[in-house]
Amino acid sequence: MRNDVVRGRGRRSALALGLLVTVSLLGTGLGVAATDSDQGSGAAGKGVEVSALAKAKSSGKPVEIVEKRTEASEVHANPSGTLTVTTHLSPVRTRQAGKWVAIDTDLVAGRNVVRPKAAAAGIELSDGGKGPLVRLNDDKHVLEYSWPGKLPKPELDGPVATYSEVLPGVDLRVEVDAEGFQQLLVIKNAEAAKNPKLKELTYGVETNGLKVTADEKRGLKAADAKGRAVFVGPAPRMWDNGKGTEKKQAVMDTTATAESLKVVPDQELLTDPDTTYPLYVDPSFSAEVPGAYWVSEANPTWNLWGTERLYMGNYRATDGKVTRTRSFFQVNVPYLAGRQVVKASLSLTDLTGWTGDCAAAPVELWETGAAGTTTTWNNQPAWKTQNSSYSCPKGTMTLNATSAAQSASARSTSLVDLGIRTSTTAESARVDSQRQFLLAYAKFTVEIKNNGECFLVTDVSHTDPEGTSFTKEMNCDTLATVARAEPYTSAATTGQLLAGPHGFVCWRSGDMNGAGNRIWYYGKGDSASGWTNWQGWGFVPADKITGVGAEPYAGLPACDAHKVTPGITPPQDFNSDGLYDVVALQTDGNLALFPGLGNGTLGDKRMLWSDGRGSAYTSIFVGDFNGDGYGDIGGFTDGVVYWWAGDGNSGIGATAQPLMDNRYKSQAAFYPGLHEPCRVAFAADFNGDGKTDIAAACGQGSEQGNYNDDAIWWWPGDANGGINATLGASPGYEYLYAARTETRFSPMDVTGDGRMDIARMPSSTILELNPGPLARNASYGTGTRQAWPPSGFGSTVTKVFAGDFNGDRYGDMAGVDSSGQLWRWPGKGDGTFATAVKMSTATNWGTYKNLL
Repeated sequence: MRNDVVRGRGRRSALALGLLVTVSLLGTGLGVAATDSDQGSGAAGKGVEVSALAKAKSSGKPVEIVEKRTEASEVHANPSGTLTVTTHLSPVRTRQAGKWVAIDTDLVAGRNVVRPKAAAAGIELSDGGKGPLVRLNDDKHVLEYSWPGKLPKPELDGPVATYSEVLPGVDLRVEVDAEGFQQLLVIKNAEAAKNPKLKELTYGVETNGLKVTADEKRGLKAADAKGRAVFVGPAPRMWDNGKGTEKKQAVMDTTATAESLKVVPDQELLTDPDTTYPLYVDPSFSAEVPGAYWVSEANPTWNLWGTERLYMGNYRATDGKVTRTRSFFQVNVPYLAGRQVVKASLSLTDLTGWTGDCAAAPVELWETGAAGTTTTWNNQPAWKTQNSSYSCPKGTMTLNATSAAQSASARSTSLVDLGIRTSTTAESARVDSQRQFLLAYAKFTVEIKNNGECFLVTDVSHTDPEGTSFTKEMNCDTLATVARAEPYTSAATTGQLLAGPHGFVCWRSGDMNGAGNRIWYYGKGDSASGWTNWQGWGFVPADKITGVGAEPYAGLPACDAHKVTPGITPPQDFNSDGLYDVVALQTDGNLALFPGLGNGTLGDKRMLWSDGRGSAYTSIFVGDFNGDGYGDIGGFTDGVVYWWAGDGNSGIGATAQPLMDNRYKSQAAFYPGLHEPCRVAFAADFNGDGKTDIAAACGQGSEQGNYNDDAIWWWPGDANGGINATLGASPGYEYLYAARTETRFSPMDVTGDGRMDIARMPSSTILELNPGPLARNASYGTGTRQAWPPSGFGSTVTKVFAGDFNGDRYGDMAGVDSSGQLWRWPGKGDGTFATAVKMSTATNWGTYKNLL
């Protein structure tokens, strides 16, 4: 299985699993209050070991990281701090009842079904009668494959089930392996081959939403809606019992529909008087794309799947002719991509009972191109670099594969493509010397370490003591340090981290650290100390983590991203990653979303709505009107507000809901002043209670006020689709002066105290920062003005807006230059801003009506 990850600061690669030595991370409720009952008996510096790395360093021996064990791999932490990853070429274990057990494909009869004792895929065979012959599943998808008729009770022999005489003189045999099955019709004699039912065989196929296709070169495939192969099989073939070059074989015409697989046996082979019986007719399916293929000079256009063995060397047929064979295979090595490879090797074992001359068949291991379903003798991948060779003695051999592993890592992939063949000299000698290696005994071992970078892994599963689940993880090397209960230097110690690789699942803003920022990362230490009941989980400052950078790591969520905490302003987040997103209103009224990556840049555009509804509103703004922690959209028009709920998955509901005045149980009306009505609205948590409030520029409230200008008013939200539950009879809170020509107001946290302030543009070249209301009163803020953009930028800026684009809890400013490019000015927490940085390479930002 593969999954995509992000390496370093945004480069993409393929990686199977995440590099994690110790982490099953503590969640986010992370600010756990200290109580006497929380105190453990361990003293700081004298922790209880909780990680494999700690045990390896103390014992001087490698220790398996049991939680990283998979069906085909295991990982050991070494005393030096490196990892040793062993990957088997076929599954060696599977989970049953929550425990790992060895693969055992011997079939046993159960209640109305036959199953292997322990397989990596879900495999069920018929116990006779009607119904599917085989049911194959991978926990998400199901493929049922049926014989067109009633089946007898099967005879079981190890991994083989034989259904005798399904046609006169024809047995149906199914052999299972760890991930799939091969079905064979065994035609015993020439008389049986004359059966007209063998002219065309139609098998029933039923899936849960998969599309089944057949191709004589690429084989069989059952794919999901995205085209990803879920179940696969080679092109159906038939062959007789002849030996060597006397063997007769053919690829069969095969057609797939939504409900059937139609196979047409080769009639010439069925009726040829020289056919050697029995005659075998398949197809087969597997729940995993094959990682091994072998090619034979005797069948130069055939693609041969190596589901059980690897072949290489020369093979002499009964007619005396010698044919060459070679094998290709791909190893998916967890944690390899981008890491530094210390060493790597491949272990192979000769097939038991092989009596050939090992000196006449040296094994050469090469890095090759990728093999696949179109690989044949005539279409072999490139033989790139020979890594090593081995001749004698026969038995188990270890071949150096360091060069191939380093090459894959340098390409930011976990996939190592290899091939085995004998030497050119041996192939030319044409001596019978074929060697065979069972995939079940083949394994690839690599020792790796981090190279000063961090890696984001997106396919993990961790649950903390509070039951919070995590699916992302940042892997980095750390210095020796401590973990703390909160992201503050004064917080209690919860664990100790040794120098070496560790994982972190989220970040949070806290005390300033040695890296010059306030970012702390949440992970699990190698030992528990202080509050030992926390088992080593806690916060580590960014300056103790190698390669993490100065900003929150791109793609890693903030801790408690959707747990609204009074006094802490949540990000403007529409896709549940805890990162600040940017919303763009188009001139046609459609609304686009650009997901934030947490480092000040933006992801690809996606649409929040495409029905033009934004054109009906004077202003569009963002808030969380129902208090679920997801970004919602508000629209202001004619003194009222409607809002649409976000789903946390980049979607916005279709139904406009009126923002209610909960004092009167009616839609809120925004006409507080004695002069002009409200003309533009925006939203934020202004009073620090964790609920979205509404603000608007409206006429001033005093009869003696300035009739030509406005004031900014605000109304407290209730996080239940309304406002004013606590307002009393007041028309709202009049806060500060605003010129009637002003249209651009943005909430932002200038100082990082978690309370929202207001950025406004009194003119096209002036930025004014006003402290937020902080409390429900009419206290007027004192604005600080500065030229905008700052001196030296060299361009005018339009569509100015604010947000926390790099996740450091300080408000940043953003805007579009005269060429249409989008820039941000990172806030420093004191009302000043750092040098502008591009947020995007696009040059069409000026075409949007508004940016939020």
